[in-house]
Amino acid sequence: MNVSCRFANLRSFGLVVLALSLGVAAPVYAQRDGVIAGRITDGEGNPIAGATVTVASIERGDTRTFETDEAGDYFGRGYRTDRYLITVSAPGFGSQQQQLKVNFGMNTVDAVLARAVAPSDVSFDDINGLYQAGFAAYEQQDWAGAGDAMAPLLDALVGMAGDEADAMRLSGLEILGRAQLELGDIDPAIATYARLLELSPDSVPAHVWKSQAHARKQDFAGALPHVRRAAALAPDDASMQYNAAVILLQTEAVEEGIAALERAVELRPDFPIGKKQLGYAYLRLGGQDPAFYGKALIQLREYLELAPDAEDRLDVEGMITALEAQIQG
Repeated sequence: MNVSCRFANLRSFGLVVLALSLGVAAPVYAQRDGVIAGRITDGEGNPIAGATVTVASIERGDTRTFETDEAGDYFGRGYRTDRYLITVSAPGFGSQQQQLKVNFGMNTVDAVLARAVAPSDVSFDDINGLYQAGFAAYEQQDWAGAGDAMAPLLDALVGMAGDEADAMRLSGLEILGRAQLELGDIDPAIATYARLLELSPDSVPAHVWKSQAHARKQDFAGALPHVRRAAALAPDDASMQYNAAVILLQTEAVEEGIAALERAVELRPDFPIGKKQLGYAYLRLGGQDPAFYGKALIQLREYLELAPDAEDRLDVEGMITALEAQIQG
């Protein structure tokens, strides 16, 4: 969803009313009033009248619903500072979701909806063509091309059932989410992976990449349950254990993070970055138990053995020297 500030008719009137209501006569109200407004259009820029816009508070759960006017505009006021999930849909079109942190004053959220293709209007060969194009773009890391193919593919699959359609839907969501993530569209990626997890709660890629999306927003609390689930679903995957450890250590779950790192290097003894991170994790517990300094020393030495040309070699060697002095002192 793109953010802009273009309103006509009702929107302009709403801004005038808002400006008057937030004047000198009501300064206290101005500090707690947020406005959510926007315009809904199709892929050609035409306004979509009668689109449904649902604004749900993520923290409190209360929901308000609006319908766009002939200009495709909607307008709602009286929102406190909070996080909201905004869902936009319209008959004959797909839907979109976005998370929004509402601030005081105007918060503009526009949406462009792709026109849905009725199953009777498209053959499975056509849908498969879209999928193959999107998958080929994904393999070439053409993220824009992958997203451009997968979005209409998912619209075309609306209402279609069967094993092939279900498998294509799951794969399409996974690829679309990855494309959104790589393009920096973090909130849409989170929403896409949430859709995928509704259909496939044990999808390891969905848990992994949803956790990565939350981590990019520095939302480690949001990432934590997904990275834990991915690690639980893939207990013999060293990379999964390592990824879980990184998030756990960010949330100060140090002992749990160390356990995951130990599992990672046990599964993969030639895992240099795992050994380095484990060494530094042990250092965090050295103040409580000096024995952890010895453990850290072992891991850091093994890291340099596995990565003799590491860019941070001098830094690690300096840490090893300090640890040796600490242990001997």
